[in-house]
Amino acid sequence: MNIVKVLKADFEECANIIWETEMGKKYYPTKKYLLKEIEKGQNRDEIYVAEADTGDIQGVIWYQLVGMFHHFPYLHIIAVKEDWQKQGIGSKLLDFFERDALKSGKNHISTKVFLSVGDFNVEAEKLYSNRGYEKICEIEGLFRKNITEKIFIKQIISYM
Repeated sequence: MNIVKVLKADFEECANIIWETEMGKKYYPTKKYLLKEIEKGQNRDEIYVAEADTGDIQGVIWYQLVGMFHHFPYLHIIAVKEDWQKQGIGSKLLDFFERDALKSGKNHISTKVFLSVGDFNVEAEKLYSNRGYEKICEIEGLFRKNITEKIFIKQIISYM
């Protein structure tokens, strides 16, 4: 598996992968709207895809290196194609994000990273908790009515 910067030719596939998740359907009103957001996001955010050796896209990660409080990296989305789930791809994408966050940080020794998880996304919450992310608060209706967002933080430290 390789993780590479998204190409314009990949936008449709990325939208399909995200849209097929419960998260995609809850946060984006239509797949067309999601596709437009990906197009806008490519210019201001970091969007990468996980590719199989065959070139097939397995998953997508979308984050902002200067996101939370205009200082700390913020993970926007990780989504893995259904056929590729439960094979460690989400964890590898998360590793990639954490390495990039540290590499891009001001001192390259440590940084904090943030993410939010909708209360319906129990599996994601387990993954992040198992990876050392700590829930710091809950905010009702932050992005969508009737969805409580759980905000997580993790201190990333380089042990070079």
